[in-house]
Amino acid sequence: VHYNVALTSYHLKDMSKARYHAEIAVGLRPNFFEANVLSGTIFYMLAEDDRAIQSLTRAHELRPDDDGARKLLAQQLYLYSDSLIRKNELDRAVQVLRRATELRPDSEEIAGRLAQLLDRMSSKNRKD
Repeated sequence: VHYNVALTSYHLKDMSKARYHAEIAVGLRPNFFEANVLSGTIFYMLAEDDRAIQSLTRAHELRPDDDGARKLLAQQLYLYSDSLIRKNELDRAVQVLRRATELRPDSEEIAGRLAQLLDRMSSKNRKD
């Protein structure tokens, strides 16, 4: 029931209600793949990066071959890397982008961001 209310609330763009019911759904059934994906998507929409990554990671663990969950997790990690770079947490950003690259080795966007960051860090180290 909570999953259905969360899904409906998500489609109605009532993220507060969607979040509430998605959290209950995952709490009641932590291995419910769809609830974890929905929860991760809602947290993403609410800019709660850590929680989104946690939920999407769980979904990926439950179904490692699910292309949609893998792509969502990789995209969330890619976006999270922006936040880390802005905070100058470059080592952590590299870790996050490497994980995203493992999930989406076909993504030129993710690989390019990782290469740029590594180059930036290398240039900085040469100057220091």
